[in-house]
Amino acid sequence: MAKEIMSKDIMDILSPVLGEELAAAVIEHRKRTLRKPLTAYAARMQAREYLLTGDPAGAAEMQIFRGWQAIKCDWYLKEKAREAGSINSSARRTTVDAARDFLSGENHSGDAFGFPASAGTDPDMQIRAYLVAIDGISAEAVWRAARGFISGKVRDHNRAFAPSSASFAEECRNQQAVMAAQSRPRLEPEPETQKPKVAAYKMQLLSAAANGSRSAKRELARMFPDNPIIARAARDAQEAAG
Repeated sequence: MAKEIMSKDIMDILSPVLGEELAAAVIEHRKRTLRKPLTAYAARMQAREYLLTGDPAGAAEMQIFRGWQAIKCDWYLKEKAREAGSINSSARRTTVDAARDFLSGENHSGDAFGFPASAGTDPDMQIRAYLVAIDGISAEAVWRAARGFISGKVRDHNRAFAPSSASFAEECRNQQAVMAAQSRPRLEPEPETQKPKVAAYKMQLLSAAANGSRSAKRELARMFPDNPIIARAARDAQEAAG
């Protein structure tokens, strides 16, 4: 049971980044092929490395094809450069290059972290600051927050600039709280129990008795012999009549 819960937690961490099919393949690769199952902590670390590459799916597929236990952004970029035969050329990509694309959205197909990089900002340091700030927050909450910033749905944020790490982490926490609220089972209100209705003629008798009708008081005393208040009112009415 504990293993099933752990597997679900790992899938919840990886699937927002890789999609369910590829996430399952990574989990299977670690568990069956390498016999070194992922932990939730290791999955979070790996998800960040996938995101840093700017091509999470490509990085995960490379990890599986190469038979690697894990993958880092630098490894992925070096392999891609080597495959293109440009590892010593001026077109060689570095971690900073990937981070800059990651923040600015270049060659990233409009993915969630396409923030405009501010002039003079070191993209590598900026994205590392994000990763430190969002530590412990689910990947799904991070993607939702990023989409909110890029689409201009986060109130009081200037879209011309990337959000600060503190602002981004705060929005991530807000999204995580929303997700937690949405996942709670809804409490349905208990159906109201129908109370027995008092017959109309009884209400008429009560109204007449309240207005001093002696016959109404006697009738009520006959109908409710165990009610001391009604019985006393009927006796008082009888004594007054005698």
